[in-house]
Amino acid sequence: MSKAKAQSRRPASEGSKGPMLIAAVLLLVGVGVGLKALWSWAERSERFLVEEISVEGTARSHKGTLMAMAGRQRQDNMLALDADKASEAVKAHPWVKTARVRRRFPHRVEIEVQEYLPKALVALGHLYYCDEAGDLVKRYSPGELTDLPLITGLDRSAIES
Repeated sequence: MSKAKAQSRRPASEGSKGPMLIAAVLLLVGVGVGLKALWSWAERSERFLVEEISVEGTARSHKGTLMAMAGRQRQDNMLALDADKASEAVKAHPWVKTARVRRRFPHRVEIEVQEYLPKALVALGHLYYCDEAGDLVKRYSPGELTDLPLITGLDRSAIES
């Protein structure tokens, strides 16, 4: 064999890297496109519809109100639920101290709250509920719980500081 022919030959492993790399890239792109299509189907599929919504821990807040605040209703798709965003929305209710929204596949959404426990009414121009730590919870509305001690003689600026 001549020297020129021996030098022009490459080892077999060097020549096969290009096609293998292209095949790997095509495979990854195909898997990505397939997963995107699968997710798109699942977001529209009736297989992941919410059939049950449970709300636990309520005494002063209304379950329907909390469900609406979470943005959930029956027949919504489970995969469309952003549990963190829904939890934050539920926490905006004046009685809700903590909230957690969870998906329970295949068809259930759970909303779990811990409410403030009012310990007294505080007179500051208007009546406000305060909790065990003395923090103001919400303004009193006629018809709500009133069988609580009434604290008077406080100045709003002292409470807010």
